[in-house]
Amino acid sequence: MKIRHKLFAIMAIILAGMVASLLVLLGAITQLQQTSSLAQEAQRLITRGYEFALVSDNLLTTTGKLSQELPKWDEIRGQFAGELESFLSDPQLTDAYPDQQIAIEGALNLWNYMNTRMEESKESIQELLDNQDLPETEKIGIFHISRFLTSPQAQNIRYLALETSQLQRQLPSMKTDAIELIEGSLGKLQNAIVQRGQAQSGRSLLFGLLVSALSAIIAMASIFWFSLRLSRRIHILEDAMESVSNQDLGINLNDSARDEIGNLSRHLTRTTDHLKELISEVQQTAGQVENQMTQLDSSSNSSVSAVHEITQNISSMDSQFQEFESSLASSLEQVASLIRGVEQIAATIESQNSAISGSSSAIEQMAGAMQSANTISTSTQEQNTLLVARVEEGGQLVQETSEQILEAARDLDGIREIIEIIDSISSQTNLLSMNAAIESAHAGEAGKGFAVVAEEIRKLADSTRENAERIGNTIDQVTGRINAAVTTAANSSQRFEDVATAVETFSQAMDQINHALSELQEGTGEILEDTTSLSQDSTSLTEETQRMISYARDVRSVLDGIQNHADTMKRGIQEITQGAGHILGQLEHTNELSTTTNSRLGDLAGLLKRFKTE
Repeated sequence: MKIRHKLFAIMAIILAGMVASLLVLLGAITQLQQTSSLAQEAQRLITRGYEFALVSDNLLTTTGKLSQELPKWDEIRGQFAGELESFLSDPQLTDAYPDQQIAIEGALNLWNYMNTRMEESKESIQELLDNQDLPETEKIGIFHISRFLTSPQAQNIRYLALETSQLQRQLPSMKTDAIELIEGSLGKLQNAIVQRGQAQSGRSLLFGLLVSALSAIIAMASIFWFSLRLSRRIHILEDAMESVSNQDLGINLNDSARDEIGNLSRHLTRTTDHLKELISEVQQTAGQVENQMTQLDSSSNSSVSAVHEITQNISSMDSQFQEFESSLASSLEQVASLIRGVEQIAATIESQNSAISGSSSAIEQMAGAMQSANTISTSTQEQNTLLVARVEEGGQLVQETSEQILEAARDLDGIREIIEIIDSISSQTNLLSMNAAIESAHAGEAGKGFAVVAEEIRKLADSTRENAERIGNTIDQVTGRINAAVTTAANSSQRFEDVATAVETFSQAMDQINHALSELQEGTGEILEDTTSLSQDSTSLTEETQRMISYARDVRSVLDGIQNHADTMKRGIQEITQGAGHILGQLEHTNELSTTTNSRLGDLAGLLKRFKTE
């Protein structure tokens, strides 16, 4: 078993003892709590009983209203009855205290007897309160009611004296029984509960102390036995380690235990055996190393001379590479200058090409605009010719319209003459109708029919005259409008002549514009051809410039690659130089180490001889 397992076992024994002690103590505490709870309940019940006895006495001696005291007494009686029955029927009391069963039953029987008598007393008191003959002011206390019943005012209710006398005997008797129940049965039960709880607590504490003491004794015995055996084995191991420290490897520990100390003893024995084998091998190897160090010393001397020659050759190569690097740097600068110059030329050509392209586009737009303007001008000239013809036709139409209006005015003059004739005829007809009316009046009855005709003729003549006047007015208005139209037609004819003159002038100007646009279009076409040729030449020059830049960049890329290779070779030469110096230093250090090693091998052989392996 491992040492830690043994320690765990001892700790488990101690822990088990502590747990057992705690369980015993917890049991004792639980019993004590139960006992204390029962004792407190008994004390609370006793207090409630004394309160009930006091209230019962108040029914006799109270100076207040009996109707208020009776409910209080009944309420406290009910509370006391509930608590008493709950306490006496509690399983903790009946199961834990079988020897008090007689006392419990006696208390229950006494209470049942008291409860029956209290119900009778309650009914008697309630009858007194319900009695209508007893004044309400006298319903104070039983003693007071008894005194009142002996007075002259209570002659008609003296039959109540018997009930009051019975109540005076029953209530003190119930008080005495309640005190006997409290101090006798309940007090004895409380004392028994307290005494038994104290006895159980003492036994539980004693048992817990015994368990704790037994656990402590077992744990101390286990620790003593384990410490004694462990100390003996550690002492044996200490002696063996002292022998090893004195360079004596001939120890042999025979500890067969399966714990840590047994494993340590076996490991120490195997370690000393391995050390014996190691020392023998080291002694053999030291002799071989000494021979090889002699050969290494001679080889190191030869290597030092060879490294010196390599270092000199590398120094010569380094100086040649420095000259090559300076030439290469000069070539790179010249190529870079060439590239910058060509790039500036290319930028200038590109700018010129952009300007030419912009000019060509502008000229093309201008040529298109001129072509459009020429087309519009030609179309305008044609429209102008049509306009001249339309103006001439309009002038002729205006002239013809003016003549027709004049003819209409002359026709209106004829109509006006006809209207004057009609007006004259209407006047004559009116005179004739008046004459006819006069003649019909002279004719009497024979002329009545003719008078009617004469009247109708007169009305027709009046209507004709009015219509002739209306037509005359209308003709006057039409004549005024025709005169205005004649004036307007004359003005329009003059305007048409002015428009014809202006259109003729505009037509001549458009002819000049068409001629100028034709010449300008021819010049723009020649400029566009020259600009196109110049743009093509500029594009070719740009392509050649870009090709030159590409060639120059390729040359620069090749030179950069050469420079990179030269830098790599230079770093390689420097690394070779550093490596050669490092190798030379290492060879010199190796020579020193070889000399030191030979000295140390001699010391090692002397130390190994001091170990005892038998």
